[in-house]
Amino acid sequence: MEREKEILRYAYTQSSFYQALLQKRKLSIEDLMEDWTKVPVVDRRQMVCADECVIPSSSQSSPEDNQRIYEMSSGSNGMFMGIPWSVKDMISSLSPLWDCRNRYYGLKVQDKSCYFHMYPDFCDEGTARDPRSGRKDLGFSVLGLNEERIGRIYQEMCDYEPRWILMPPSVALLFANYIGNGKKKGIPSLKCVELTGECVTHKQRRQIEIAFHCKTVNIYGSYEMNAIAYECPEGHLHLLEDNVFVEIMDGEKLLPDGEEDDIVLTSLHNTVMPFVRYSLGDKGKISLKKCSCGHPGRILKLTKAKKNDMIRVEQDIDIPPYEFTYAFQCVMDSMGVEILQYQVEQTGYYSYIVTILTKDRKLLEDKEVQEDFKQIFQERLCHDFLRKGIYTFRIRDELPSEKCVKKMRTFWAFKGDEK
Repeated sequence: MEREKEILRYAYTQSSFYQALLQKRKLSIEDLMEDWTKVPVVDRRQMVCADECVIPSSSQSSPEDNQRIYEMSSGSNGMFMGIPWSVKDMISSLSPLWDCRNRYYGLKVQDKSCYFHMYPDFCDEGTARDPRSGRKDLGFSVLGLNEERIGRIYQEMCDYEPRWILMPPSVALLFANYIGNGKKKGIPSLKCVELTGECVTHKQRRQIEIAFHCKTVNIYGSYEMNAIAYECPEGHLHLLEDNVFVEIMDGEKLLPDGEEDDIVLTSLHNTVMPFVRYSLGDKGKISLKKCSCGHPGRILKLTKAKKNDMIRVEQDIDIPPYEFTYAFQCVMDSMGVEILQYQVEQTGYYSYIVTILTKDRKLLEDKEVQEDFKQIFQERLCHDFLRKGIYTFRIRDELPSEKCVKKMRTFWAFKGDEK
């Protein structure tokens, strides 16, 4: 517990957010240091809605400011949060992941790879490479993935000859369908396809493996923590315990290995924005089973994790729901409004009900502001089918109860024929 307590003391002495938690519970930092079970459990909702600053005062004025990486959570759970990392912390955090990649599949940092990001397509000159990235990997946007663009990206990946691809399962399935329907060949250079960010079934994995002619590997991770667990060749998700401290908790009660409930995490490396006993909203349990692969990390069994439907724009066309996430990010950047959480329900092939939870309700109730909001939102949707949609917006200034939020899903697809 030495590293965990080091992070704990740092967070609770330097961050006004964590200090406010102490005051509310009438505890001292020494109380927490003596008894870890007294450390409060927090979640993204608390951090996003907090009036206090989460980032420690010492890191706000750090000389490493010009060596920082700023991540934006994907928003696929309906809530956005900016997450800063120092370059040094990021490298330390990713080291256990690279150890697993090399140990199990022979993948090295210098190997060519492809990945998918949440930003718009930068292909002004015929390439999908993200010019903001200093990495040599080839990056593609998950936005606007119609058949023509999927075909172009697939050809670019073939020409690039990556050793591995990192992508969400919903995106991998779009490419698997394209490859299968067009009877395309796989990418000979591929060692594996890493799947991250969403739940995936055995049937879906098999479909992806047949299309790409290689193994699929599951990564369980988040922008807050980076990689949390990695799948070994035996099919087990091993916790990367040099990167995160993992607990299974029922509210504030710590559960023993083998029992299922909320997955609670403490980042052992992010000092710019510490996460101490942080709940992602996923559920799972620590398996008592031993694995023959030799990895020392305990085995995590996910029982409930992030899941969203695909957008159904026609009976034979599906689109990943990341399009909505990007549109909301653009609205916040353009208008300066704060969206705490969103949910989208598809009521027909071209009709949607959008619920927005915001602290800026009074501002957004102004009719002119509403029109600007709707215009920016629809203009930033990258897929033609979505820009033609009919959107009904509902504005809320309070977060609904946990039961109403259904936090594992922020998009519900249309299931039947539109009347």
